[in-house]
Amino acid sequence: RCTFLSKNFKTLKMANALALSTAILLGVSTPVSALEKNKGEKDFNKTQLKSNSSSYVLNSPKINSKILDTQTSAPSDFQLSKDNWDGSPNYTISMDMWYGTNGDAWKLYENGKLVHEVKLVNNSPNVQHAEVKFTNKSNGTYTYTAELINAAGVTKSKNTIVHEVTKNDAPIDVPLPESASGYPAVGYTVLNEDDT
Repeated sequence: RCTFLSKNFKTLKMANALALSTAILLGVSTPVSALEKNKGEKDFNKTQLKSNSSSYVLNSPKINSKILDTQTSAPSDFQLSKDNWDGSPNYTISMDMWYGTNGDAWKLYENGKLVHEVKLVNNSPNVQHAEVKFTNKSNGTYTYTAELINAAGVTKSKNTIVHEVTKNDAPIDVPLPESASGYPAVGYTVLNEDDT
């Protein structure tokens, strides 16, 4: 009797190993859940592996499209960062998610206004990165926030990046009026309509 149980156990173990190996070769994203007990259901889209008294069903990525394609939650938390701290007018704002549900799009806001939007490759649960390079920004203070978006929702950045440009020494080209009237002669040009 022990020989019979041992033989059945080895057969079952080999069937499990074969199914798991097949799952990995086929690229099933979650090999741990590749095997499920067959309860007599008739599903012709599944590959069935049999051992003596048990049968197992192997799901392939094409069949399990709901598991692979459906977003079940909004994007995971992500971090904003910058690469320059010395007041330079040239800098990069980056978004990094180290692990979790990815976004399909990234929106970057500067002082509350949308300045950049890009589509992303959703490769959940892997790392996701995006960045925007700014060059020759005028002197001033810029506050950055962002959103990651997918079919299930929107996640706002947990942190805010503030960058103060103080080293843009480029001359400002100010067109002056051709003529001025009155005594003394007065002419002016609006350089910036922002409140700051």
